[in-house]
Amino acid sequence: MKPKLRTDCVYVPVGDEGVFLQTAFGSIELAGASSYRLVERIAPYLDGSRSLDDLLSGLTGERRDAVARLIETLVVRGLAHDVERDRPHGLTDAELQRYAAEISFVEQSGGAAEYRFERFRLSQPLLIGGGAPLAALVRVLLRLGLRCPTVLPVDAEPGLSGALHQCLAAARATDPQLNLRILPGVPSLPSVGELGPVLAGYDAVLHCDDRAQAGTAVELARAAREAGMSSLHAMVLDAGVLVGPVTGDQPYGCWECVWLRHCDAVAASRAPGGKPSAPLSGPMAGLVAGVLGSAYLASVGGVTTPGESHVSHIDLDSANTTTHTFFPHPRCATCRPAATARAAPSGTDTPVTGADALAKRAAVAVDWCVGLISRLDEGDHEQYPQRVVDVTVAATHSGPQTVRAVGATRQAARLRAVVAGLELAADLPATTGPQATAAGLSWPEAVGRAVLRLMAQTLPTAAVVPPPGQRMPFDGGDDQQLRMLADAARLRGADLRLATHDGAFATAVVFDGETPLWTTRATTASIARRTAVEAAVARLYGHQVAGFDIPPDLGEVPWSEACDALLASLDRTWQIVAQPAERCAASGYVLPFVATVTLEGDGRP
Repeated sequence: MKPKLRTDCVYVPVGDEGVFLQTAFGSIELAGASSYRLVERIAPYLDGSRSLDDLLSGLTGERRDAVARLIETLVVRGLAHDVERDRPHGLTDAELQRYAAEISFVEQSGGAAEYRFERFRLSQPLLIGGGAPLAALVRVLLRLGLRCPTVLPVDAEPGLSGALHQCLAAARATDPQLNLRILPGVPSLPSVGELGPVLAGYDAVLHCDDRAQAGTAVELARAAREAGMSSLHAMVLDAGVLVGPVTGDQPYGCWECVWLRHCDAVAASRAPGGKPSAPLSGPMAGLVAGVLGSAYLASVGGVTTPGESHVSHIDLDSANTTTHTFFPHPRCATCRPAATARAAPSGTDTPVTGADALAKRAAVAVDWCVGLISRLDEGDHEQYPQRVVDVTVAATHSGPQTVRAVGATRQAARLRAVVAGLELAADLPATTGPQATAAGLSWPEAVGRAVLRLMAQTLPTAAVVPPPGQRMPFDGGDDQQLRMLADAARLRGADLRLATHDGAFATAVVFDGETPLWTTRATTASIARRTAVEAAVARLYGHQVAGFDIPPDLGEVPWSEACDALLASLDRTWQIVAQPAERCAASGYVLPFVATVTLEGDGRP
């Protein structure tokens, strides 16, 4: 073994008791008063040129054991790697020295950085576009070490060729091996069906122009996918530039997915369209080219997260650059087969076991730029007596929709809003019978909650609610949260009364005097009562909440048993058909289980 410490590894003493080491891969803390001095002495020798035996030669006893344990820990934890296991490369010493920074960047994703950088250096991308961004992209790629890019100018100005040759001359001053191939310019690209011969022989397509070319970008993405190559784009918007996507060796989503996701998010924001941007030039063209060039290096060099795809957004007013995770779009014509074959990116086999895990999943789907959920916030709502949250789902079967939820805490309200919103995003199957959709952390929970929702839609409330004389005044009882809500209702002058019906499932109806405010169905009377009160008080304060017709909190009930009991309580004339709801990958990532149940009989439970 020849251990090499990662070039981005930094270490600092932790008082007098140890050392803390950190890299992009992670961090560790080693205890022991002599740990920092040991790391400080051995680190300069962990450059990959010495074998483990060489490093341990001359050491004996405890010191030898301590050094061996340290090196083993660094390798196991990913802060160092064995260069003998790296794939061979053909870079010269001069190339290793000249492009040390670029190789260090590639090393962020693991070993064999030299081999992976060489793959980038020898790659054959076709650069398509025009204007200052295209010239800047050539400059960036040459400085990154790409040996010979090919440029196809499209509707370019006469001075572009001279600018490209100037870029090559400047780059050759430090690397004489660099070259540039410039194809004859064309006024416009051919149609998708005729792009195959244009792209033949290249490894990737990089599209960079100084003007918005949405149609061209989508056509290039489709043609590149058909040719078996990747494509990256820099798309000028009204107030920004989208750059990417970075998808790795196994693409998960494509440029058309990015464009459709962004269009959905813009439509959901209802933001007024701005004036078309002026052609990119000057420093902004250089920034866009820098982001696109780095994205290509990351994509070819393997600096990606398996199963995840990203796109960058550059704000044209502030030059602020942000990175956004996106998911395949169900309407994408470029990668639809790949998008529908997988429901979620790598790592989603891990079950969602509670609110914290669900919150982490939901955070990935919330993104103002390309997210399925384009907005999740408290807006300007008064946060009394409950926390109030709005969520805007950018793409549902009926267009963008905003739903509202309440909760005792901010996280509870947000999770409830996300669940309610993504349930709306599920595509309903074509049927003439009543149907309902609900999510769950397990399949029995999704089916059980969907059946409860179907009951809420189908059964008349009067069938299970006692007459007015048996409706009890509500003061919250022993539950502190419910007492607070009862007090808040009185502040609005409401006379809360509660009627409940228990059985195989429970129904709770909250009244203001004799006026019904809310009805909830649940597996127990206590859950139905609490949920109905929360929704009723929210309504008194002007909030129409979604998802409170059934309990909004996932994982609250042991549904493996409750679902069986609920289905057994139905009349035999009920014919319940349960099936997984059709959803996009983003929804499937957040909510692993969403069921649609359809009533195909005329009975009643």
